[in-house]
Amino acid sequence: MHTSDDFKPWMLDWTPTHIQRFWDWLSNDPLLSQNYFSRLLGDAIIDEIERHVPITGTVVDVGAGPGYLVERLVKRGISTLAVDTSSDSVGHLNERLRQNTSFKGAYVSTIDSVPLVDATADIAIIVETVEHMDAYAFTHVLGEVRRILRPGGHVVVTTPNEENLHENQIMCPNCGCVFHKVQHIRSWSQESLSAEMLKLGFTPTMCAPVLFSIYNKPLRPLHRLKFTLRRAKLPHLMYIGKKSGA
Repeated sequence: MHTSDDFKPWMLDWTPTHIQRFWDWLSNDPLLSQNYFSRLLGDAIIDEIERHVPITGTVVDVGAGPGYLVERLVKRGISTLAVDTSSDSVGHLNERLRQNTSFKGAYVSTIDSVPLVDATADIAIIVETVEHMDAYAFTHVLGEVRRILRPGGHVVVTTPNEENLHENQIMCPNCGCVFHKVQHIRSWSQESLSAEMLKLGFTPTMCAPVLFSIYNKPLRPLHRLKFTLRRAKLPHLMYIGKKSGA
């Protein structure tokens, strides 16, 4: 235990071990897991994707977590696979959805390897995940995503829109560790995300700020109007790109 004389805050360097511990802990707490982005906004995400590309064939949810987006996809009869680095999340998801015929299984992945064969997916969806990745992880995970996409397949990426990371930092009052409260390490803009995806072999279909609304579909335009009237930026960013080349 630090005394008041030697206590000094320090920044956490998120290692793969830290990341796995954090998400295993979160996925095992039913109350905390209720706040997952895809649980709160999964239907709005799917509806927004379908405004730009049809969701057909086989979908892979990359970084699926507890599988809340997967639940909504299979509920719509969409053939869906899931991958995640948390073995606990994968185990819970396989147990929960094993009876659904549209669910094709969840698998443990790593930064360097998604355990699916080449050209498995028509669409890969990466929801609120790239903000958790450093440059190495981003390059390797998206490289694997490109590999598992069929020629002409689409990747969908969502992330906070120009997040101020500092605003969401917290500190452990025991050890002084300072970290982002939900493990974000990178902030993305429309320009930076488009540029990085292009480097990795994806041709953009769209990349723009969006609003994934908590409201039912008829009320979503009113929710967006609130941002327009306040001249506030939309909080979310969505990129859709097509696998380019062979």
